[in-house]
Amino acid sequence: MSGGTLYRYEPLNPQDNKIRVFILYPGLFLDDVVAKVSHAELGRSRYEALSYTWGPATHDHGKVHLQQGEPCASIGLDALPFVKVRPTLLSALRYLRLPTAPRVLWIDSLCVDQENLVERSREVTRMGEIYNKAEQVIVWLGPDDDDTSVAMETIKLLSEGVVMQWHRRLFTTVPGSAADMLRNRPNDSLLTLSQWSALRSLITRSWFTRLWVRQEVALASRIVVLCGYFEADWENVEKVAILLEHSLVKAHICLRDILFVRSLFHFRGSDELSYILHRSSFCGYSDGRDLVYANLSTSSAIKALHIEPNYTMSVAAVYKDLILQYVQHFGNLDILRSCDPQNSPPDFESFVPDFAVAKSESRLVKEYAHGGTRHLPVTVERGSMLKLKGKYIGRVSYVSEFQRSLSTGYGDRAKNIDIIMTYRRWEPEDLFTATYPTGGTLFDAFVGLLAGGAFKEVYGGAHHPTRDEAKEAFLAVVWSGGNVNMVGESRFWNYVGELTSDRRGENYFRTQDGHIGTTPGDVRTGDVISVFPGGSVAFVLRPALEDTQSGCYQLMGPCYVEGVMFGEALLGPFPEPWLCMKDIGLGRYWCFGNRQDVETARSTIRKAL
Repeated sequence: MSGGTLYRYEPLNPQDNKIRVFILYPGLFLDDVVAKVSHAELGRSRYEALSYTWGPATHDHGKVHLQQGEPCASIGLDALPFVKVRPTLLSALRYLRLPTAPRVLWIDSLCVDQENLVERSREVTRMGEIYNKAEQVIVWLGPDDDDTSVAMETIKLLSEGVVMQWHRRLFTTVPGSAADMLRNRPNDSLLTLSQWSALRSLITRSWFTRLWVRQEVALASRIVVLCGYFEADWENVEKVAILLEHSLVKAHICLRDILFVRSLFHFRGSDELSYILHRSSFCGYSDGRDLVYANLSTSSAIKALHIEPNYTMSVAAVYKDLILQYVQHFGNLDILRSCDPQNSPPDFESFVPDFAVAKSESRLVKEYAHGGTRHLPVTVERGSMLKLKGKYIGRVSYVSEFQRSLSTGYGDRAKNIDIIMTYRRWEPEDLFTATYPTGGTLFDAFVGLLAGGAFKEVYGGAHHPTRDEAKEAFLAVVWSGGNVNMVGESRFWNYVGELTSDRRGENYFRTQDGHIGTTPGDVRTGDVISVFPGGSVAFVLRPALEDTQSGCYQLMGPCYVEGVMFGEALLGPFPEPWLCMKDIGLGRYWCFGNRQDVETARSTIRKAL
């Protein structure tokens, strides 16, 4: 190997359990960075793993000089081979370098030959294990600035008053603490504007939005957060994230930035594949295939499928492979809620979602339409067709020309009024005279449809309206004969808040036999509405253009159809006085209860009814 040339990696033997480690030699901050790349056995070697942001691929690369053996004073740096590193990593190495002793690190861009796609794919499968077996994972946020010390002190101050519950979903606060005051008496909080500004500056650093860091911290045995020479405990960051998520104060830090931080931490219910993929779509990444491969160690579903990274496959092929394996393995069709063929690339099958299109998971309606059933077996025909058996609900005969606009927040009065005016345009002419196909009146069905069935009898919780409260609020505010200017009145807000949330479909339709529904996707007259075992929602299907009699359809997306979202289509109507409800315990499981004694009469087995 000639001196002063670009370093060439010695190949890793796929048969060995070895990785490369980066030995950072000691030096002062401004000294040239000198290191050595060595092979070491995974699980028997001590090293720290670095989690950082790569930064943009600019031409302004720095150099790291690599020794081939032991350091030798007689060999000048210009004679050593080198690797090019981006400015963000070069800065991190200067801060991490010790003054008198070497430091052994694992750094993805330096310890994996990025030009070797075969090695890159192979090493991606071991990333979780590499970070798990590191002595500690160093979260590098970047150099410190004038706000860093204040931000770190604020994190420590707030975290001291937060007590996490075992499932990591909820927490309590220590009475009298800064956290307790912020949560329960925000107007009395003693946090200054400079503290809020410093905290916002820290948690909006680019590291928090990077996709790959989620895997890097998910399995770490110990994590330390560094910003320049300032340090924070990882658990304290988690405590502050959950506190801010549940705090009423959102004026200083927007909810989107808070949720980026919160999504880094595992909590009960955060492992659902559709949640993980949609959360990931908002993150920073350079390759659409990373949405799957970066979650190999964070999703139990992906781990169960034993997916092997293959960067020679197209993005469409990677997503299709995931979909087919998932539905065949689990008999669960919920991942199909993400389908939106109208906005997908042309090489995507209609049942293959483009996960790279960022969309809120909450906008994809999810109920209990399958009634606890699974769809087994799922068969694949001709390599590109899913063969499913389900229940025909009806054919779409009417689609409103008025599309509901997306919500921008509970406090946006003008937007909320605009949404309600759209609902008035959806209002059926026979609203107060017609019956509904699944029983009851069209009026009751329409009130329920607009709220997506989110009633207190079903979901519990003080923020949901009862069915009677919903009907009262509808007549007072939403109905064309009501007063829309009462939209902000507190007695109606539980129902109005559900109507104006981002969880509601934008397009309203009606079937030939009178079913009513909404969908966030495309729907046209002639489309078919169906419910399938294993699917928590109904689906919009469109007959294939080439052969309308073949029984082949495009899957256009999920929909909410009143009267079929809790298993009624597959298992029959509920006998009085039973209803489907969400157990508001930690698992948040669906169950079945007696509406006359909701608190004590519960059954988890639908067929027992």
